[in-house]
Amino acid sequence: MYFAAGATGGHDPADSTTYRFGMQPGFNPITTEQGFEVSAPFTGTVTTAYGCFRVFTTLGSAHDVTVRVSNLTAVTTEDITTTLQLTANSNFFSNTGMSLAVTAGDRLRIEFVTPAWTTNPTDLIYNTTLLLAP
Repeated sequence: MYFAAGATGGHDPADSTTYRFGMQPGFNPITTEQGFEVSAPFTGTVTTAYGCFRVFTTLGSAHDVTVRVSNLTAVTTEDITTTLQLTANSNFFSNTGMSLAVTAGDRLRIEFVTPAWTTNPTDLIYNTTLLLAP
């Protein structure tokens, strides 16, 4: 399953905020609880996640961002990474040891929680791919 966000020109994240995104490339993430979900195509387990946050203008200061997958139907979450920093133009992350159970039709989304940066990154576009094993 593929998740993406960041409108043309990118997104400028604020300090200490939880952003949410789903399968809507070309749109900035949202801070509300509703919208931008992806439905699980079959019952299984999310085992792996890969992704990248691209910073096109100002690089962020060295503070950790948390990226997690949220199953809105089962009201469960699992961290993908808690150590991602947006200090380079391309910031890749992965987790091959995940174990988030999903049922066909569960609504999933990606969330990222920003720190209180000294310097906020600007003009971000980002994506995450989840591998769902039956």
